[in-house]
Amino acid sequence: MVTLKSENMSYNKAEINELKEQNNYKDFKKGEQHEIDQIGTFWDYSRKRRPKIVFDPVEFVNQLPELQNVAAVIITHKHFDHLQMDALQKIMATNLEAEIVGPEDLTVEFPQFITAENGDELEINGFRLHFSGHDHGLVFGGVMPCQNLGVIVDGHVMNPGDSFDQPAVENADVLLVPEVAPWWNVADCTKFITEIKPKIAIPVHDALLSPFGKQVFDGGLKATCEKVGANWAPLKPGDSLEI
Repeated sequence: MVTLKSENMSYNKAEINELKEQNNYKDFKKGEQHEIDQIGTFWDYSRKRRPKIVFDPVEFVNQLPELQNVAAVIITHKHFDHLQMDALQKIMATNLEAEIVGPEDLTVEFPQFITAENGDELEINGFRLHFSGHDHGLVFGGVMPCQNLGVIVDGHVMNPGDSFDQPAVENADVLLVPEVAPWWNVADCTKFITEIKPKIAIPVHDALLSPFGKQVFDGGLKATCEKVGANWAPLKPGDSLEI
């Protein structure tokens, strides 16, 4: 079952019904609901009434809400739009047992910080984390600016960070898809979607797009998703996707 909810819902009723009718992806765990939330420009993933995983928490337009019951914070890389120490400190102040996981070139002065690299597997508070990739996507002049750590949670939800490296594991049911960036190009993005073949693709890293640009990019990537039987599911801050 798919349930979409938001005070500022970006879907109309017909679109919600279409997503439900096209729902052909397997249950993650029988009897459990899973939820992906967009909070400002970052995301969390949780099992209902269970701890949550937070990806790249930062504050820009939206203030960081008080997040409770956090099992782990995954920092994909050290760029300012993915790591802000003030935001991280806020989370850790109210989640003293939470772990922080990031690539080896990340400098985070917390005793809970764990480094991970391609092929590593961790289990944190019941979540199975499989890490992939090594390098951030190339930016201007072919420069690789830093390391990047992609992650697949419970074998189902993939956050690649700022890279289109292919994970050496089974395809993800839910894929967070970077939609625009200095390292991004449409050929690599469409190849990434078609090779992973998710059931649901959620655009991320799209704050640089104007409303018109967002419409154009969404249209093109939605068409790519339809070719592999995936649902393209753009969310706005405050939206949740229950799976």
